[in-house]
Amino acid sequence: MRVRIGRRLCMGLFGLVMTLAAQAAGTEVTDERGVTTRWASPPQRIVSLLPSLTETVCELGACARLVGVDRYSNWPASVRSLPQLGGGIDPNVEAVLALRPDAVLIAHSSRAVDQLLALGLKVVVLEPKNSADVQRVLRQVGQLLGVDEAQTQGVWRQIDAAVSAAAQSLPVRVKNTRVYFEVNSAPYGAGEASFIGETLARLGARNILPASMGPFPPAQPRIRGAIQPRPDHGRRPELRWHVAAPRLGGHPRAARKPPVCVQRRRVRRAGAPWPSHGRLRPPDGRLPAQQGAMRVPAAPVMNLLAHTPTAAPRPQRRAWWLGAGLLALSLVLGVLGLGVGSTGLEAVWQMLADPVAAQIVRDIRAPRTLGAFAAGALLGLAGAVAQGLFRNPLADPFLLGSASGASLGVVVALVSLGISPFAAGWAVRLGLTGAAFMGAVAAVLLTLALARGVQHTLRLLLAGVVVGVVLGALASLVTLSFPDTLQAMQVFMLGSTAFVGWSACALMAGCGCCA
Repeated sequence: MRVRIGRRLCMGLFGLVMTLAAQAAGTEVTDERGVTTRWASPPQRIVSLLPSLTETVCELGACARLVGVDRYSNWPASVRSLPQLGGGIDPNVEAVLALRPDAVLIAHSSRAVDQLLALGLKVVVLEPKNSADVQRVLRQVGQLLGVDEAQTQGVWRQIDAAVSAAAQSLPVRVKNTRVYFEVNSAPYGAGEASFIGETLARLGARNILPASMGPFPPAQPRIRGAIQPRPDHGRRPELRWHVAAPRLGGHPRAARKPPVCVQRRRVRRAGAPWPSHGRLRPPDGRLPAQQGAMRVPAAPVMNLLAHTPTAAPRPQRRAWWLGAGLLALSLVLGVLGLGVGSTGLEAVWQMLADPVAAQIVRDIRAPRTLGAFAAGALLGLAGAVAQGLFRNPLADPFLLGSASGASLGVVVALVSLGISPFAAGWAVRLGLTGAAFMGAVAAVLLTLALARGVQHTLRLLLAGVVVGVVLGALASLVTLSFPDTLQAMQVFMLGSTAFVGWSACALMAGCGCCA
């Protein structure tokens, strides 16, 4: 009896020692980047920016620790009442920081990873794409939450058993059914390489999107049946696909109208008096002869100039007032930019008392506002250069084909190098920016070669239009040939000031000073 009691006491002490050792060691997780993040204790305030990660946290029994989710997380029903922090690719960084999370679960494809890390948040990058990834992410999230391995394996066995039971319950006639699973209305479908495609394969269905297209490729319009014949609206069958030819010429009545209306005016004879209309000259002088000139006495003119007050010319004063007004308006817009955000002006008022509010204004709103001003100034400078080159106030940089060349450069970089704007790191971003710059320079050089210099403006204009159309068509052709680059290309072309930092502001300011 005493031996049993002693054994139980030893086992209890051993368990207590192991628990205390685990708590002393803390919690650590190694994510998909290979980065290990450590906590002194399991995090209690978690932000999830991916629906699959949200469901994983809730399946492991830690749904109460979630303080914010992305806009697409809708299961279980309890997460719908949590604050929505934008999409997984472009989350609201300010709202995430305002929640003061202990850990942020985010996908590898998000553009906010670097900025969240720069703000001092602990970020765990996880993105399951197939069944093996789901099992691995389940184990990593379990480590983050402090859940033991047995409970994590039990959840995976329940998922696997549910899929097997669903496969056995299906009737035989639905086997080998061709299926298209649409993830969203972009449209993006689930391919054979995704966990949805693997689940469909286990259920006996045949996915029409092959594994070569990737896990979640953009579907072509013909797959969704988007191409439909136009209605004939009662026409004859042989004219169903024809359109009525436009009518040439105007209405017959319009031909009788005079093309030019000349207003009749009185003809002034030579030598007739000229009304002054308030101008500083003799009120009723005579018109000068064809070869002579009008003579004005010198004394009245000198007296008039002596009594005229000396002041700056009116156009110069108007320019000074316009510049002062624009400067004041810029200052007002800058102050308003510091108050625009998920927390409103509350963060501005609490800057001195709350360090998180000060960090929001200093590291998020201020560089975002200045970056928008700098980008607008650079675009205006580019437009001014184009207008001076073409001597046309309607000219813009697109006339030289530089925009199409930059697009082609980015597409080629995405396809050949596998670079993605979603990825983190300065090397990737500079790679895309450098590809865009090289493409733009190549397009301008091609335009100059076709125009044979800049001496003839019309020839340069026509060459730029031709180069822009051709390079734009090539960029579209490459994008359609490699559909995986479509979303990345759209993100790069649209751009955003949400992730602009002080380094980007310094870079734009340096470019403006050099120009």
